[in-house]
Amino acid sequence: MQNNKHVLILTDNEDNEIVRLLLKCRVVPITQRSILSSLDILRHVDIYAIIIDIELHSVDVIEFVLNARDITNVPIFVLDPYYKKEKWSVVEKIGEINFSKSIILLKTEIENLFKINKNIQENK
Repeated sequence: MQNNKHVLILTDNEDNEIVRLLLKCRVVPITQRSILSSLDILRHVDIYAIIIDIELHSVDVIEFVLNARDITNVPIFVLDPYYKKEKWSVVEKIGEINFSKSIILLKTEIENLFKINKNIQENK
């Protein structure tokens, strides 16, 4: 991969649309199922963004976000088809967190993130 940007994806599905999209954007997706291994990666790998698939039933996503913010301030994207502001109010105050109710909206946000970054790099 040319630019070696790494994106951490907390998900049960290692081969999903998000992974394929990141590969098209020439980004290295790192998929994880566990909070502990994800936090370890955040400590040791230069991560560009975090994507959380809320349908991951085995983890406490809010706990993960709070712990991740102690380590890094990269953008966090949460795919939550049942998003309710009240549920997430505790984490919305601690840094950039983007919520998407559908994979289509999430894909648009990811594409925009890397398009913006590409334009910044080209103008340097």
